[in-house]
Amino acid sequence: MKKMIKKISIGAVVAFLMVYGWYSWEYNFTYSEGERVGVVQKFSKKGNVFKTYEGELLLSNGISAKTFNFSVIEDSVASKLMSVEGQKVAIHYEQKHSTLPWRGETTYFVNSVELK
Repeated sequence: MKKMIKKISIGAVVAFLMVYGWYSWEYNFTYSEGERVGVVQKFSKKGNVFKTYEGELLLSNGISAKTFNFSVIEDSVASKLMSVEGQKVAIHYEQKHSTLPWRGETTYFVNSVELK
């Protein structure tokens, strides 16, 4: 009986460590990071249950224009983005594998903003 309890407890610990490792890799590990330059076209706080900061950066090379959607976690970065809406900025972001509903809608998380 003691051997059975020991095996079950070891199995539970191993399962917990596996789930924790997967969670850390999926939601906290930075897959890529970089910088994008463009004009902040849209920035708002939205959501039905979890209010998150979501934005859109207009990337233009003179011939065509694309948009880059991003999320912001920190309030200080969000307030800076609200103040530079419509201006050309450089944003530094980190891309995660997945997102959680209370962190944002995209996998791109902006952590700093610089006016260009």
